Amino acid sequence: MIFMPKNRIIQSSNGNGATVEIEILYTDSDSGFTLQRQTSTPGYLSERHDHTEREVVYVVKGILVDETGEYPAGKTKINEKGFIHRSHSGPEGCTILVWSRGDHAPVEK
Repeated sequence: MIFMPKNRIIQSSNGNGATVEIEILYTDSDSGFTLQRQTSTPGYLSERHDHTEREVVYVVKGILVDETGEYPAGKTKINEKGFIHRSHSGPEGCTILVWSRGDHAPVEK
């Protein structure tokens, strides 16, 4: 395995002024796994999407919320392949680490 630091930063807004900053920390060019740090401001709501592979999410700071519950700092959440959801940050925003392979794609409501 070869891990290559990326340090690429992507910013996105959901129209209500809330934002998420996604920093690609590492990419394994052999397997396609990536490690990202995502930091969202209070009220950020992701688009509804599905996962093409399993995704592991660790909450570093704040609270991550989706249809399955609330995940405070220190909790790990597993999104299985094919899982469709929408997540948002708690009232103080949140920072998560995301370990995944594959991609996610927007899903119609």
